[in-house]
Amino acid sequence: MIFKSDFPNAPVVRMAIDGVAVDYTSVESLEISLNENEHDYASFTFTGLIPRAVTEYINRPVYISIAATPDRKTTFYGYVGFVEPEAITRRGHINNSPIQRAHVVCFGTSYDMKEKHSTIWENISIPKLVSTLANTYKYSYAVPEDLFMIPRLVQHNESDWATLVKACHMVGYRVTVSNSHIHVYDPFKTISRSMPFAQLTTITDRIENTSYQPGRIMEFRGSFGQMTPDGSSNNFKVETLDNQGLLTTHTTESDSMGLGQVFQSRFTDTISLNATSQETVTKYALATIKNRSPFHAHAVVTGLPEILPGSLVNLNGYDSKFDGFWMVSGIKHKVTRSNYVSELSIVRDSTNDSEPTVISGNIYVRPDDPILRQGTWIAAVQDGQTYV
Repeated sequence: MIFKSDFPNAPVVRMAIDGVAVDYTSVESLEISLNENEHDYASFTFTGLIPRAVTEYINRPVYISIAATPDRKTTFYGYVGFVEPEAITRRGHINNSPIQRAHVVCFGTSYDMKEKHSTIWENISIPKLVSTLANTYKYSYAVPEDLFMIPRLVQHNESDWATLVKACHMVGYRVTVSNSHIHVYDPFKTISRSMPFAQLTTITDRIENTSYQPGRIMEFRGSFGQMTPDGSSNNFKVETLDNQGLLTTHTTESDSMGLGQVFQSRFTDTISLNATSQETVTKYALATIKNRSPFHAHAVVTGLPEILPGSLVNLNGYDSKFDGFWMVSGIKHKVTRSNYVSELSIVRDSTNDSEPTVISGNIYVRPDDPILRQGTWIAAVQDGQTYV
């Protein structure tokens, strides 16, 4: 099915629910939400839905594509989680159905990882954990090369998905599982991944160019300071005793994403950790600040289907210290028959008083689209990449 709006520069939207009858002409809107450390999410709204479809759609595989051009697109592969029908008798029938409206909610391929288990992982590295889970679910993966061992990772009545997110959080990594592909990345090195990139500009920029272009900012809201949505953005001095009883410390004042001049905190918290080596102290100290950022913003822009969590965007047009590179932590695409916008959640830990620090590394490669086998999405090519 092709859902193509009539407004200028409209994206082409394709959608399919496997194994059931669907009147795609009754879809009035849809959205796709991709966020780090969360299941991918998609939803769409029908105007008029045959009653039997309410239960027939549950657990069915779903495919959605939003494409501005063949190279600029986002795709969603997943499953219908639940359906919310709405029937108000006084409104009569719509499209020959007594259900005037139905909201269908879908979850990405990581939905298959939601069953709870109990396991103890001894001396497990993030690459080994990711490789094991990818083999279990027949996914592909890309994960930073990291020899650090988590001494003990306890999975108690917890899903594999929750355990993966928890392990990545412990060392300050981010994770997404989209289209049967696990992608783990370090926010302090994301600039070296060269993931899909976009310029964000205000409607009236310096050259007064008001013509349509992707990434035009329509709304911008920020939170700047020590107390931010992900916690207090303080520096840390971490102290511990090693195996020989010697005091080991690590400070985080100079650690940053490398997007500009690091924001200096007013406070430095002294905390203690259980650790057996300097490597462990450094790893856990870095994780505390990788998981927090002093600058957060939410931007509503004209559609950017290619952007992913972990991408960089360049904010322009405010003549401010916060213009410059930001990392995308989440994106939501909203499409109707008259509009397409992207809502970006972006973070950074620095001002633009200095140039970004570019570190060489492996460039991000878009994984192949998954395939459907016996009602389950799996990777078309079940391989793995450990990258620098």
